[in-house]
Amino acid sequence: MQKKLIHTKLLSSTEPGLIILMIDQSSSMAEPYSATQNKAEFAALAVNKVIAEIIERCSHGETIKDRVEVAAIGYGSKAKGQFVGYASELAENQQITKSTAMLSDGKGAETEIDVPLQVWLNPVASGSTAMADAFELAKEGALKWLTKNEHSFPPVVINITDGEPDEWQQYGNFDESTKAAKELMKIETTNGPLILLNAHISADSDGKIELPSSNSGFENNQFANFLFDISTVLSDPIAEAAKKEFSIKPEARGFLFNADGKGLMKLLNFGSRVLK
Repeated sequence: MQKKLIHTKLLSSTEPGLIILMIDQSSSMAEPYSATQNKAEFAALAVNKVIAEIIERCSHGETIKDRVEVAAIGYGSKAKGQFVGYASELAENQQITKSTAMLSDGKGAETEIDVPLQVWLNPVASGSTAMADAFELAKEGALKWLTKNEHSFPPVVINITDGEPDEWQQYGNFDESTKAAKELMKIETTNGPLILLNAHISADSDGKIELPSSNSGFENNQFANFLFDISTVLSDPIAEAAKKEFSIKPEARGFLFNADGKGLMKLLNFGSRVLK
């Protein structure tokens, strides 16, 4: 029997893709991530950058082709949809704020300049970590999208978090979030199953793990094992795409642990670019 081709579909305006970005917005995201940013600020900046790149990749001159729909879900004590829209809609509904950058004159001197910053997601850090609710909300959005796009490239969900979900803090297990994530991962189009990527971010990137193929090295870390378990095993086409950003082995999973800023941006870029 011929092997079924999965994760190979090309995107078009008639068969668009879907990216769902899940962002932890719990109180722990107020902790420092770098010398100048906390975790919430960096996560929002990373998400805003990748959305701007998605819009750019959908642009041809002044025309934006709606080959991708993007949704964001923030979760603290509750999971809330932050926005949803096709590339052209997001381009129309952005905020423009100012950021700063250092400009070198090539002779060793630098000048601070203002640069425009495209914003769709603002940093939030409050409350607990309703990750299970966020997976449920992602499932609702993916199923709604599926009713009109059953033959498209399957949805890509990218979960950015810095800590354990509510049930771990309350009951010492990951049951609710695991169940919700596994249900989400059952969703598929005719081109294959939904792709779930998980990124645990940390100011301390010692012992960071990028797209592991087994839990060797973190088998005693319950939280790392939880995220590994709910991360997609990369199919051959997705693994080939991942090799542009990461060094991976067969059966690698879409999972980062103790990710630094560079690692998170690599995952976001890879996760959005697999939507060809």
